[in-house]
Amino acid sequence: MPQQDARKNYIGIVSEAEEERIADTVLRARSFVMRDLFGRLAAALGRPRKGAAGHTTSN
Repeated sequence: MPQQDARKNYIGIVSEAEEERIADTVLRARSFVMRDLFGRLAAALGRPRKGAAGHTTSN
């Protein structure tokens, strides 16, 4: 049975962990951007966000 290169396995594990960390960061950033975008859009339209606390405007 051929012996595996331990260094190669270590690099693979570290690489996978780094990729997962980057993916998590991207997902968190995307979530923040979407919440911010919807909040700005709601403010521009003069409507409170669904489920947001605060006063409502009436004409």
